[in-house]
Amino acid sequence: MSSNEILRDAAIRHAIQSERFSKGLATKIVKLLNSADADIVATLAKRLALIEERGRDLGPVTTKRLEVLLNELRQINEAVYKRVASGLKADLVDYASYEVDWAANGLKDATWPTVMLTLPPANYLATLVETSPIDGHLLKSWTDHMSTRRHQRIEQAIRVGLVEGEGLDKIITRVRGTKANNYTDGILNISRNSAQSLVLTASSTIANNAREEVYKRNSRLIKKLKWVSTLDSRTSPICQSRDGQLYDLDKPHPTAPAHIRCRSLLIPITKSFDELGLEDRQNVPPRYRASMNGRVSGDETLETLVPKWPKDQQDELLGAGRAQLVRDGKVKFRDLFRDNGTHKSLAELRRAEGLAPEGPAKADAAPPSAPDASRPRTFSPINRDVGDATVKVGKRLDAQRHLTAQMAKNAADPRYDPVPEFRAVKPEHFGKATFPTGFSDASASMIRAIMPEVDAITDRFNIPRLRGMRQVGGPVANMGDGLLGMNPHYFNGFASKIGDAGDGGGAAVKKRDDLISQMKAVKTELEDVRARMLKAKEAGDRDRAFDLYARQTELAREYNALIKPFNKVSKEISRAKVGASETVTSWKPGDDAAAQPQVTTDYFSGMDRARDVIFHETGHHLHQMYGKQGRRSRNNLPPLEVEIERVFLRKYYGVSTVHQENAARQVSRYAKTNSKEWFAENFALYMMGRHDIVDQDVKEIIERLLDEQSN
Repeated sequence: MSSNEILRDAAIRHAIQSERFSKGLATKIVKLLNSADADIVATLAKRLALIEERGRDLGPVTTKRLEVLLNELRQINEAVYKRVASGLKADLVDYASYEVDWAANGLKDATWPTVMLTLPPANYLATLVETSPIDGHLLKSWTDHMSTRRHQRIEQAIRVGLVEGEGLDKIITRVRGTKANNYTDGILNISRNSAQSLVLTASSTIANNAREEVYKRNSRLIKKLKWVSTLDSRTSPICQSRDGQLYDLDKPHPTAPAHIRCRSLLIPITKSFDELGLEDRQNVPPRYRASMNGRVSGDETLETLVPKWPKDQQDELLGAGRAQLVRDGKVKFRDLFRDNGTHKSLAELRRAEGLAPEGPAKADAAPPSAPDASRPRTFSPINRDVGDATVKVGKRLDAQRHLTAQMAKNAADPRYDPVPEFRAVKPEHFGKATFPTGFSDASASMIRAIMPEVDAITDRFNIPRLRGMRQVGGPVANMGDGLLGMNPHYFNGFASKIGDAGDGGGAAVKKRDDLISQMKAVKTELEDVRARMLKAKEAGDRDRAFDLYARQTELAREYNALIKPFNKVSKEISRAKVGASETVTSWKPGDDAAAQPQVTTDYFSGMDRARDVIFHETGHHLHQMYGKQGRRSRNNLPPLEVEIERVFLRKYYGVSTVHQENAARQVSRYAKTNSKEWFAENFALYMMGRHDIVDQDVKEIIERLLDEQSN
């Protein structure tokens, strides 16, 4: 048996034992949560009984009693989740230590017993548990989030019951559930299910990270990492696609688990004696000499195993259409998947293999001349006929009226929630565009010219068009609930090359110059009055000195009153200059990190700077709306936001130096802020046509979404 077969078999046996441990740990955590359920129900019954006794229509009195109840429940809930967090962390640190020992013993069994290995210290394992992203979130944020969500669900159940006039028993039943269903139909059971998923995923994450740390520290023995997926009909598409794949240990690669409750793992492929450069093998036992020179394991993967399964199992795993293409030999198993591990659509598969689509052809859809012709890999919404030299400058209010008509139409899109989900957004913002006097005619006209390109993006990704535009202060721009906010000072600068707007904010400059003239005149008079006051004082003319002192005080107040508007207009001009700045960077990933641009706007000039900012905000609109189901909450985030958070944390957070190297190669400093800004910065560059520097992971996500909407 080869060394890699030894490792494979040991890993499979170990995975079974680890799954049992994880389930046992999940049961332990659920029991801990259950221990608080009795206190929650008892407190709920006691306090609700008092409310019932006094009546529910006492206004402030009932409200106060309700707040006391909710506060007591919050304290019980927070206390139990503190115990959950503390206990889970301690158990996972112990588990990481166990996995390190197992990985070390596995390497010794696969090579030779006396090999010297470098292992991570205990304090490192504690850090590993705290910093390893678990499906996109750190352990502490997971438990904090679960605590908050559980209390919110309890509070909502109580408030609904009181408003609906339900009795005490019915409210308690909604919270706890019914005995007939073993209390699995109450809202408390949601927390149990969430805790089980967390523990199973956390255990898998920590186990894989701990083992991989051993492999990294002993990389001299290891040639590759191999992805091993559990082979059954429940295997997810992404794990199907990765099964049997080999990855370089010292390069970025997928990590297990790939998703919630993932059962896949990475195992090492060890080097042979020749690859290790070992010449003296006499001191190595014969068993290890044989295994180290054995071939790489030829164990089965899903690719070789699925064709042997019964037809119904193949259909269950792959889907009937895909399975039939594989059975007919028209498509290979590996070709079923996109680069990101998701299933290709049947239309993609048939196009790639030159097969005719099923069903009647669309009258207006000619077959593509080549496979890539139907894949919008170079999608860009930009109309190059619209630029600094071609934008026609009209009145600001004309642009406002034109865009308001569009926003009013867009606001009726049923995919929008009429109730805002983001703070600072109000219903009255929807259905209109507002360009106050802070916007120049040129900037308003420029924004109007860019909006058809924004519509092209939203239409291409099949998300609602924007439903409102407004002025904001502080940030350059922002986005939420389909409402685009823009700072006029920056956008006036972006429009500095358009029409007659090349004065860098001419009105503001004129106002500043007028203020400077006034301040100089007041200051000159102030100095003259002060000098005359001192002379009168020296001459002993106290009445004259007093009059001049009074005038000096008036002038000082007048001067101080001019300072505030002067500072304000100076800031406006400064922002306009930032917007109009023509310093275009040529930096690219791999160049000196010290010269990394602050924002992606620095890659462009003139009107293209406004395009980049608006496309950036459209990227936010995409992750906020794509695939969204129901109102957003910490427990119901849009799926695209969950995905980009997971990818971002994997690339940029953790204890490995690889994360620092990834950050140094990012397109801008701002892209490192968080997952959403990372996505939006790269999305803007993609839409601007700068595919050469876009983060590869974001590029794959964008193109996958484009593919999904093209089928």
